[in-house]
Amino acid sequence: GKESVYAIYLLENALDKYKEKIKEKNKTSAISLALALIIDLLWCYRDLEIKDKEEELILWALSNPNLNKEAHIWKEAANFYLNQNNSQKVVSCLVKAAKLAPNKIEFHTELARMYYQNGEIEKSYIVISNFFSNSLSGKSSEIYFLGLAFYMINATELAELIYRYIRCDPLVSSWGYYDNLVL
Repeated sequence: GKESVYAIYLLENALDKYKEKIKEKNKTSAISLALALIIDLLWCYRDLEIKDKEEELILWALSNPNLNKEAHIWKEAANFYLNQNNSQKVVSCLVKAAKLAPNKIEFHTELARMYYQNGEIEKSYIVISNFFSNSLSGKSSEIYFLGLAFYMINATELAELIYRYIRCDPLVSSWGYYDNLVL
């Protein structure tokens, strides 16, 4: 309604004020604030189905050398392309996000999930394996929580696979509630 239109107006005006500031190098606070404004504005456009403005903002952010280094921009671009049913661009954006944030599980989880949904199951497992070999210690407890994360995003087959992989660890096998969730 009127509140949403007014919110968009305020967000667009605020972002216009930051566009000049983010052109300057080493303006991390301006970039952080602009990023938050962009994401909020994208969500508003998405909720109100203003696809042309959403696409325009995504393309602008991806072409900005100070913003296109931010994994969250690439994840929002993936969300845009997902709504456009363009799975190839979704994967491309998620690959970029995962590379920009190698220690953030959320981007790797989304990428693995997208590969899995596209029938590229082996690639989804590789994403998970690479994440654990590069970012985490590989402890069963950490792998357990990754499996739980997959369960929470409704990728129950991946969650089940991960749980079966770590099930023989006595520490994890004593955590019975996971058993009830997945199997």
